[in-house]
Amino acid sequence: MQPVMQDEQTVVGQFEDQIERWTAHAWTHSLLVPFLLDWLKTQPDWLDERQPLEVCEFGGGGGILLGQLHEQLGPRVTLYNAELVDGYRAHQATEAIHFMRTSILDAGLPDGRFDVVMMRFVLHHLIGKTWAQARENQALALREMLRLAKPGGLVLIQEQVVQPAWACRMVYWLSRLASALKLRIDSFEVSPNTVIAYMTRDQFVALCAGIAPASSWLANVYKRREMSLRWKLTLLLHNNGDAFVAIQKSQAQPTT
Repeated sequence: MQPVMQDEQTVVGQFEDQIERWTAHAWTHSLLVPFLLDWLKTQPDWLDERQPLEVCEFGGGGGILLGQLHEQLGPRVTLYNAELVDGYRAHQATEAIHFMRTSILDAGLPDGRFDVVMMRFVLHHLIGKTWAQARENQALALREMLRLAKPGGLVLIQEQVVQPAWACRMVYWLSRLASALKLRIDSFEVSPNTVIAYMTRDQFVALCAGIAPASSWLANVYKRREMSLRWKLTLLLHNNGDAFVAIQKSQAQPTT
């Protein structure tokens, strides 16, 4: 595995600032859980063979999505929240969640550990000290997700994406500048700990194609967001949305 180059101090600082936000709700932009529950209904044998179903969410915050799975599947599922910020440990949505303080970039977990590995709105936070390092971290994260999935298991990724490509770079450099200057503008989610490395939808899809062929994809969905006027006026985030890809790992695919 290549060396991890994450600016962990900045990332941890941002999510420590936002514990209340990520434990109070799961936003309305959730594609992971509805897809998984619908897919499981069509695959009863797959679910029966995996009792209990082991599901791990990386960067799950307060475990809101995992709590939704617990409500629907109960004892048929074992839930893990692999979260970088230990402060979320005391704020999990249900006691059924096994909290692990770790990172998708350096999980320290064995190959083929989980039946389902999922991640939502994490990739753009995997910043390094440079733009190039952020892109390398994002690619590494997806490879790790596939490694941690069992043969025949699922990898579910939902990511906020932005059009066009120049807006992605501009957001990164402006947020890096704001961080260096210690600026805080709550109405635009600017803080000294907020540095963001967005991708376009095409870049996200290409990243997913780099870990698994399209023939193994179960879903490739894009849903544009309706942004508030203040964001539209910036011209940076007026055209963004959620990209979602679901991959089923080949039974024959090696774990490394």
